[in-house]
Amino acid sequence: MSPTEILDVIHTRTIRIPVDTAAVLASGTVRREDADKIVPYIDITLKGSSIIKSQLIVLDILANNNWKRPVYFVTGYHNDAMGLEEYFQLEGLAYRLVPIKSQNRSWLDYGRIDTDILYDNLMNRFVWGGAKEKGVFIDYNHKRTLTVVKARYNHARLAKELASSGEKEKAMKVLDHCMETIPVDKVPYDMFIPDIIEAYYLCGGSEKAIKLTTGLSDYYTARLDYFFRQNQDLIASADYEIQTAIQLISRTANAAQVNGFTEVAKELNNRLDGYYNNYIRMLQPGMKQ
Repeated sequence: MSPTEILDVIHTRTIRIPVDTAAVLASGTVRREDADKIVPYIDITLKGSSIIKSQLIVLDILANNNWKRPVYFVTGYHNDAMGLEEYFQLEGLAYRLVPIKSQNRSWLDYGRIDTDILYDNLMNRFVWGGAKEKGVFIDYNHKRTLTVVKARYNHARLAKELASSGEKEKAMKVLDHCMETIPVDKVPYDMFIPDIIEAYYLCGGSEKAIKLTTGLSDYYTARLDYFFRQNQDLIASADYEIQTAIQLISRTANAAQVNGFTEVAKELNNRLDGYYNNYIRMLQPGMKQ
């Protein structure tokens, strides 16, 4: 650093965003029936020793917007979110910043849900591009996008919320809609299918849960069979895929057990034992195929 170099310095690690309750209600950011949940301010704690331009842009928007226009984030837990996930409200495939604090339960389950808005968007307003239509091919980029925006998971999260509040029929419609618009024959089984399965159990759709469980198990055991037929180097390179397959099957087995389908759980666990033992042997030094 030269003597003539000028540095811009923020003399604090905490930036406070005041909340104008009247402006929040007038813009529809928060519904009037939730007015008592509005916080007087939002604190942002800056981390590290520097701040990047994209974060400055977010701070500039928040400083000047005064809740007049909606501010959305596609996901949380990245640099530009700056710890605001507690103030996120899931409204579809993005999160709206609202001055209502919620407890984050996991890296997936953060912020709050407005079930009315989320239901209307997922079920009525969003156009899903005809993925279910015969002859439509979903390429890698579109599959990845559906994963990034957690399309299946957001359906499952809404359904769980509805089922927990007693709206099980409505929850079932959400899950059926998800599996019809993002079918597994077009977008294969993934890390969010166990959430769909758990939600089906919650709203009384055990048959559909078991059908998905069987499909997921068949899909991932076929992948495991393929991996374990390869040589050691190739198996080692597929470590993440192997772990994922084992974890997802194990999770669906646990869901079956918890919901009283002990025979299904037993069968899944028996299938897993062989793969798990193979995986452990793979981790041993000097493993022989």
